[in-house]
Amino acid sequence: MKYCILFAIGLAMTLPLQAAGNGSKRKPCPKPCPERVFKRKDKDHDGMLTKEEFIAKAKDAAKAGERFTKRDKNSDGKLTRAEFRGKQAGKKPGRQAGKKANRANKNK
Repeated sequence: MKYCILFAIGLAMTLPLQAAGNGSKRKPCPKPCPERVFKRKDKDHDGMLTKEEFIAKAKDAAKAGERFTKRDKNSDGKLTRAEFRGKQAGKKPGRQAGKKANRANKNK
């Protein structure tokens, strides 16, 4: 009988510690990582997404088609990783980058 009580007390003391350890490992990301989504959608692993690959399993194919068209900057019918992420190759530097460049020029 003593052993049962000791076992129950020991178990009761370790359960809260076990529960605290499981919850603090990693929080889920609110947005999916673009690289992972691109890899998952790229079925033929050629580094490009065709319109069919992009639209596959979309809830609304019409909206997905519009998004594909907007992202396809060079209108070649394929999305590169940069186009998928929404970055353009010839994009002008942002406001902060411009300010830093102006400060560097003034200091010369």
